[in-house]
Amino acid sequence: MRAYIDSVSPRTRFSAPQRTLLFSLATLALAAGAFTFVIHASYPGYLNPDTIFQLTQIYDGWFNDWHPPFVALIWSGLLKIYPSPASFIVFHNILIWGSVVILALSAYRRVGAIALVVIAVPLLPGAANFLGNAVKDTTLVAWLLLSFASAYQVDRVELSPAWRRGWLIATNVFIVCSFLTRPNIVFGLIP
Repeated sequence: MRAYIDSVSPRTRFSAPQRTLLFSLATLALAAGAFTFVIHASYPGYLNPDTIFQLTQIYDGWFNDWHPPFVALIWSGLLKIYPSPASFIVFHNILIWGSVVILALSAYRRVGAIALVVIAVPLLPGAANFLGNAVKDTTLVAWLLLSFASAYQVDRVELSPAWRRGWLIATNVFIVCSFLTRPNIVFGLIP
């Protein structure tokens, strides 16, 4: 009986590179499905009064320091591509789901297929509520998650020095983006 089980076991049917490819495809498919679900469920996005005020500033071309100019700059660029709050929601979700895919693929190297659970984290209650909101706090979380995902890559032993340097530069760029989104995050970045 054990010989039969071993003969049909996924470990014996697929080589290690094939298992990695299957895991990568499954991760991308699940993240793309979750991304599509979130965009569809929250379209065109939820705005609070603070966000409506910032959106009005962007449309009027009048900025002040009450809202981060960096967020206004990003949002005004996104509005040129697609003139709707949905463009900001899509931007947030691309950053968040992209980060989760990077983390899941990295965790797979250490823990195996159980790393697929990482894809479910943004859908947990509390986190999922923010995926459809066009607020700067969601932008901050997206930048911080992306900086964490890229910082996690720097520690991989199989990376060449050039890739390690690239991930390190990306990590610092994403940290600067999070600081420009909310300057008070410096107190959270220091530890």
